[in-house]
Amino acid sequence: MSYASNTILFLSLVTNSKHSHHVEKELEQAGIRVYHSDRFIVRNPTDKQFLRVLLSDGNMSKLEKGLAILKEYLET
Repeated sequence: MSYASNTILFLSLVTNSKHSHHVEKELEQAGIRVYHSDRFIVRNPTDKQFLRVLLSDGNMSKLEKGLAILKEYLET
């Protein structure tokens, strides 16, 4: 899979009872930065939650590692 510099992914959160700030903090401590949909005022609070991920590093091994961390976090 190939990504252009500064690609943005939006990942849907299925069921997550953690506060958005807590999710962002835990993932940052794991080495990746995401922005929770609660940061975006334009959505209705009852809408589905999502994470915004910016892929700005062209290093594929870092990208694969970051996505693996994110996948593991979302599956727990």
